[in-house]
Amino acid sequence: YAIDSLQGNRDITGNQLENLKNAVFPSPFLNYKERGATVEFVRKEPVGGRDTFVMLLKPKAGSALQCFIDAESGLIVRTIIVVNLPQLGDVQQTTEFLDYRDQDGIKIPFELRNSSAVQSYTIKLTKVEQNVELDPTMFSKPK
Repeated sequence: YAIDSLQGNRDITGNQLENLKNAVFPSPFLNYKERGATVEFVRKEPVGGRDTFVMLLKPKAGSALQCFIDAESGLIVRTIIVVNLPQLGDVQQTTEFLDYRDQDGIKIPFELRNSSAVQSYTIKLTKVEQNVELDPTMFSKPK
């Protein structure tokens, strides 16, 4: 479900739901075979002055995801996915992963820039904590 102050709370279904299920942290490549996905090399392409390998991850359900992987560091620097929005149809969404920092041995992007024809926004993290206890009611659907 989505909590949406503009259009009202609603269930997430179809392509949007499948794409959310495929968004695996810390990498969409984690256990991709067990999830029934395939990966193929597409091309080399510069991003931000650095060489990247463009990989196409095809899940068993949902949209294919283009991942741009820095050829030197091996970190994902950009993803592109087509999301089907019930109100608008297919919309291409690009996410840039910036300001990677080491957190307990894991490289975490502290800035994410998301853009599409519908909206653009930036997320900047100030703190990352791992293995923190969370109250399960945080994930309960509101009444």
